[in-house]
Amino acid sequence: MEDHRKNKKQSPDPPTSAPAVPEAASDRVQQAEDLALKNAAALFGRELLKYLGISQSVSAVMPTEMVRLEVRHMYEDFNFQTIDGAWLHFEFESDALSLADLKRFREYEATTSRTHEVAVTTCVLCSAGQNSIKSSFHEGINTYRVKLIRLKKRSADQIFQRLREKQKKGEPLTQEDLFPLLLSPLMSGTLSLTDRFLEGFRLLKTAEKDIGRESLARMQALLYVFAGKFLDKDNLQKVKEEG
Repeated sequence: MEDHRKNKKQSPDPPTSAPAVPEAASDRVQQAEDLALKNAAALFGRELLKYLGISQSVSAVMPTEMVRLEVRHMYEDFNFQTIDGAWLHFEFESDALSLADLKRFREYEATTSRTHEVAVTTCVLCSAGQNSIKSSFHEGINTYRVKLIRLKKRSADQIFQRLREKQKKGEPLTQEDLFPLLLSPLMSGTLSLTDRFLEGFRLLKTAEKDIGRESLARMQALLYVFAGKFLDKDNLQKVKEEG
């Protein structure tokens, strides 16, 4: 036994796994983004549903993180509880939905429903330009579908123009006025996505006296998270530096 222990001590330590650090860092970043969305959703959940024309009323913002037995984290963009106890799960996508996307949403729904014992409906806000976007698939005896919401018929240019004109007249900007600019990346318009985010941050900053610092911080947090979803690395860095 003594020789065995001696040999074990002399054995070199196993090399540290290199990917562990970036994975942990990535997880922390994702959790920070999730928290930002959660805080923003707490303030703007009702405005979101009203703006999108969804008839249900929000009664609470629900958890967006699900943990499976294999310790794999899954994050949804938004979960809202309606007054009837059901959940609305919102996702924001810049591309047309793939079969893999739909299967991922189905997995979210199943895990959420099983964990919290609630009925879940997934609503996907999509900015893709295609006329026809896949929103369902059939597998086995089951058909899975999401509620597809498209804002391409709304103009981001008009949103920004209306806000600028109101500022020029010296009129205060309300949260309801500013909320549509958060969804401007999903709309049509001549401004590039990067410019929409930059203009959005500029308008938010000038409205701090109207909406207060706390509301401003939450709207900025949400806009930053959306920038991370829609912009490439270089343009995201530009927004972070100038926003």
